[in-house]
Amino acid sequence: MWKNWEGGKIHALMMDLDVGICSEVEKKQKKKLLLDYLADNLKHHNWWAYRYFFCELLAFLNVVASYPWYDWLVDVALRGGGESGCNSSSSSSSSSRC
Repeated sequence: MWKNWEGGKIHALMMDLDVGICSEVEKKQKKKLLLDYLADNLKHHNWWAYRYFFCELLAFLNVVASYPWYDWLVDVALRGGGESGCNSSSSSSSSSRC
């Protein structure tokens, strides 16, 4: 969802500043262009920001909501597999671990 909404805006704004091959003069020019753009367009990208925060909220809710599911799933798997594994083993070393 975010990739569709974002539409490559971050990559375009970066202007290859993450590439280490650029000279210092070129980096300073690109940084000045970026800062000028951000200053000129302040508060003109509110919908973009709202969408970003909405996607971040969805990601957070996904993590929070999946935690009880995984907790239950692991609990059932360990409880079921652990008890049957201890009961069926005949060696004294493995039964002492249960």
